[in-house]
Amino acid sequence: MKKDNRLKRLSPRQKQMLDDDLMHLLDKYMEGNLSAEERRAVEQRVDEAHQQLNDNTLSDKEVEKSVKRLLRNVAGRMNIEIFLHRKSTSLSWIQYGGIAAAIALIVVISLPLLKNNEANQAASPELIEQTAIVQQFITDSNMKKITLADGSVVHLNMGTTLSLHKGKFNGQIREVWLEEGEAFFEVTKDTHRPFIVHTADGLSTRVLGTSFNIKAYRELGEQVVSVKTGQVQVSRESGGKVVLEANNKVSFDNGTGSLTSGLTDGSAAADWRTGNIVMDEAGLKEIALRLKQYYNVEIINDAHITTDQKVFFAFTTNTELKDVARALADIYKTQYRISNNKLILIK
Repeated sequence: MKKDNRLKRLSPRQKQMLDDDLMHLLDKYMEGNLSAEERRAVEQRVDEAHQQLNDNTLSDKEVEKSVKRLLRNVAGRMNIEIFLHRKSTSLSWIQYGGIAAAIALIVVISLPLLKNNEANQAASPELIEQTAIVQQFITDSNMKKITLADGSVVHLNMGTTLSLHKGKFNGQIREVWLEEGEAFFEVTKDTHRPFIVHTADGLSTRVLGTSFNIKAYRELGEQVVSVKTGQVQVSRESGGKVVLEANNKVSFDNGTGSLTSGLTDGSAAADWRTGNIVMDEAGLKEIALRLKQYYNVEIINDAHITTDQKVFFAFTTNTELKDVARALADIYKTQYRISNNKLILIK
């Protein structure tokens, strides 16, 4: 059996051609949110389709071609692949008086099969290949600015990894994975293609066109999304979401899975791009991370400062280490000394 080319997702033009109500039901079906009433509505659509059996305005060949195209579209919506014979058997048993009727039948009949197919392929080589990383941007002790295919700009802080997965960033979909670190996103507006950033522990940030910062260093045990402009929706895979406007933030606790929102300075949160390091409600872990990044020193907490004590701390990267150390000691009301790439805080 020969295989057709890899499926493509629906283009905006194709979406406009499909029945809006039906596509809405399709989306809800894939999310598992189809109510009994909505399910009955879909079944009614199928009944209406059957009533048109004797009113065939398309030839068998035309119907077959349309059915195949629509079946591919449905599969594309579900981000899976199906394959059809190039010389397929006749589909003359599906004879309808219009494309809308064919869509209704395909959606109802094919979705359960496609969803089962998706589950059965969970560990298949084809699915693994489809979700494979095709491009990755990594920074170590440097920063990087990249421009994605849609024109969106991403600034990567030090110690950051950003990945693009196969089939997940193209003309129909925009998804990236911030595997580790921190990035500031300036997203090109596209109302047909939300821009989604996936981070650890099932957190995702969804926007249409805006600018925002995500801090997701694993060693900090939390992720913080801060919005500079526009609107951002942050959601957990396990459920629960929060919508943020400009100068708002949300913190996600990697351990408990809790979301905590609050006010912030969206511009200041991303000022690391220009050498201004601003830490709002920062614990000693975050401060230690920043000093390691910019001064290559390790903080030794001989003053027994509680790590969950939150403070505001800021410095510019051209400030000498001794001046940063003095300011930090003043905040915590401790003494300090610097020795062998160690900043030791003492009582």
